[in-house]
Amino acid sequence: MKLPTIHNPALFAKYLFIFTAAVLDVFALLTFMRITEFSEAAIYHVIYAFLMFADAALMLLCAFRIQKQKKSTYWFAVLLLAVNIIVIIFDQIGLTDILFAALNAFTLYILLAYRAAFTPQP
Repeated sequence: MKLPTIHNPALFAKYLFIFTAAVLDVFALLTFMRITEFSEAAIYHVIYAFLMFADAALMLLCAFRIQKQKKSTYWFAVLLLAVNIIVIIFDQIGLTDILFAALNAFTLYILLAYRAAFTPQP
């Protein structure tokens, strides 16, 4: 099967990582907004929000290093995306989770399908 032409897959992946980080930041802020003064689950919301901010930071790290063609960055990005997809099964799966998994899966597909653009060539 012939892949669609992406003239600069590294730049495209960079923008996907940045978009995903922005989505995670919005979700984290919305999670903080759900906290009420007497909420029993407030600590869980804080933990979820912190994890989303941390994931967004790792996504940005990948975004700004993916074009440098380092194997370690490439495999870290693949691992991060795979973990993001797998972790969703431990949550209550809703439309937001499915869309987030699809976004991560699409980014992972780009990384795997155009691997030569992300790893050093001999």
